[in-house]
Amino acid sequence: MDSFLLTARRIYMLLARGSERGGSVPFLSGVTRYTLTHFWWAFLSECVPDSVLSPYFETTQKRSRALSSLMNRSASRSMPVKLYQALEEHLTVDELLQLVGWMAAALDQDVHPRLIHRALDALEDEAFREDPVLEGQAEFFRSLRPAAGRETDDLKQLRLRAALRLTLLGLHALYGDHMNDSEALRVLRSSRACHAETLQLMAAERSPRLSGDNFSHVLAAERVLQE
Repeated sequence: MDSFLLTARRIYMLLARGSERGGSVPFLSGVTRYTLTHFWWAFLSECVPDSVLSPYFETTQKRSRALSSLMNRSASRSMPVKLYQALEEHLTVDELLQLVGWMAAALDQDVHPRLIHRALDALEDEAFREDPVLEGQAEFFRSLRPAAGRETDDLKQLRLRAALRLTLLGLHALYGDHMNDSEALRVLRSSRACHAETLQLMAAERSPRLSGDNFSHVLAAERVLQE
């Protein structure tokens, strides 16, 4: 049996289909209509120039082996060198907040964020057991989980934290075997943005997409569908 690796495809399928722990309802907004490729292309476009992404994500061309490896971690060092270099250059705390804003915008606002957190808990726990690369970051990812049993938590804060968890899981999945070598990811993991007490304040200050009461998932979808 293949190991349960944390992959971009696995995270997308969780969002697109939901899970038993999450009530078996899709977590993505229905208006986005993202495919696997569009989803991660749009996500990375928040911080990486399209000139870097197009050679790997261009959907008018036959799907490349490099893209398949990136989505599935089907080969060692699955992230292309140029994409790795671009992320190392552009991935800052400010860009992290932009990515969190994008992820929050893509989520269905009618789905209770607790369902998303439960599904992420199950995904992480299985990956921690079987993914030897991710195992080294288990303590960090568990620190991002909301406290159990606090059903009175602000829904916006819970949704924002779910978006943060998804963003960081997605970045680590895309980095693949590089996740523990990346200086950019190391800086993000030590950032105040990864602490619940400061995340919302930093997001409001630095990411306009997260400063209001509503997320523009329609605009987020339109951006990639027009490409």
